[in-house]
Amino acid sequence: MKELMEFFKNSFGKEKNTRSHAIAMLAIYGIFMVIIVVAMRTTPVKEESNEPVQNNTSHQEVIDDSIEKNDDKSNIKKNYDVNYSYSYTITLDAEKEVYLGKKVDDKEKFSFIKDNSTIDYAILDGNYLVLENGIYHITDTLDTYFRYCNVDRIISVLEKSEYVEANNKYIYNLSNTAVFNMLLDNIKNDNKGLNTIELEFDTENLKAINMNLDNYISSVLDGNHTLSIKMEFANVGTTEDFEIKVS
Repeated sequence: MKELMEFFKNSFGKEKNTRSHAIAMLAIYGIFMVIIVVAMRTTPVKEESNEPVQNNTSHQEVIDDSIEKNDDKSNIKKNYDVNYSYSYTITLDAEKEVYLGKKVDDKEKFSFIKDNSTIDYAILDGNYLVLENGIYHITDTLDTYFRYCNVDRIISVLEKSEYVEANNKYIYNLSNTAVFNMLLDNIKNDNKGLNTIELEFDTENLKAINMNLDNYISSVLDGNHTLSIKMEFANVGTTEDFEIKVS
């Protein structure tokens, strides 16, 4: 102990020895470096995570809104039922046709009203039937614009189309070619004009389809014509079943 005190006195005292002072400082630095190295080796290192960092910026919210709208568009078909009553009004130029009917699953019956006369029809297993004396008989397919009122076909095309949404309405602008494909009419490559189709919903169900097909029908008939189709739906999902008596 006496020798150690003598060493410190020679190293740091007033009459310090230069050689002893240098040895003492080197020893202190060495101890200090050993402490640092030991501390670095014993400190846990946080592993890097491969999980993506969540982005909560407004840009992410915009993307989410876009995805939600696409879902709405692709799920339009879920918002109507094959069980409903309907009223279809078709106006070509000044000539009007009205169809009042109901559809349950794969069967359908309706009244065709035109020029103050009424004819009752039905559709069963893809066949058209006409009512005579209380019994339905197979007849030819109606040569009218009723074929344009195929809800399944209309929805299947609109599901793939862009739209503008406002007040529970989906508004579509379709080229003539798109309408040709939708109605399975005489297919033509004609994109000169646009036609407007509007779907209207209540809180859950399809309420109406309104179609302005002026450009389309003018292309079909090769002239200036107007065609509007108003399809209104009621008792969606609650229309009572019915029988179709066939001869």
